[in-house]
Amino acid sequence: MFFFSAVFYGADSIARLRDGHFRLYFEWERRIPFCPVAYLAYCSVALLPLLIPAFVRDEGDIRLWKRRMSLAIAIAGVAFVLFPAEIGYVPVTTEDWLVVRRLTPILTGRYNLAPSLHVALMIIIMHALWPHLHRRGRGLMLAWGVVLPLSTLFTHQHHVLDVATGLLLGFLVCFRFGVR
Repeated sequence: MFFFSAVFYGADSIARLRDGHFRLYFEWERRIPFCPVAYLAYCSVALLPLLIPAFVRDEGDIRLWKRRMSLAIAIAGVAFVLFPAEIGYVPVTTEDWLVVRRLTPILTGRYNLAPSLHVALMIIIMHALWPHLHRRGRGLMLAWGVVLPLSTLFTHQHHVLDVATGLLLGFLVCFRFGVR
């Protein structure tokens, strides 16, 4: 948790000091509707790692999962500093979920958009859990794998490019880098 906080918030602080920020979204994305109930899925990425010790019994597999999470966080931190992006959504004025909407920018940073760590960490968590789940558990994981990336869009926390680069980062860390 310390490593995540240091990299994530440190990168955001450095990005804040830069003069230019990137516009990494398409104009049509600004019409994606805001759906406050999507915060339920959006916040789940903080809880799902708790499933790892419950389902993964092998210490080596748990260490591998931790290394992969750390590698993804480190790579994303570098990307956040090199390509600080700005959110393109118009602020929502609805009172729905007002407390969550006000807390989210504080917790998520301002320029930490691409790649979406929500999505990258989701891929790594799913990859670690998959072999330890039965059919129903895998079905739930697949559903989560669809809902969580969508939640990043419907809460207006990320754009399509952020989601795509988060998917790429998660898959690269799991399948290309190996990190054994």
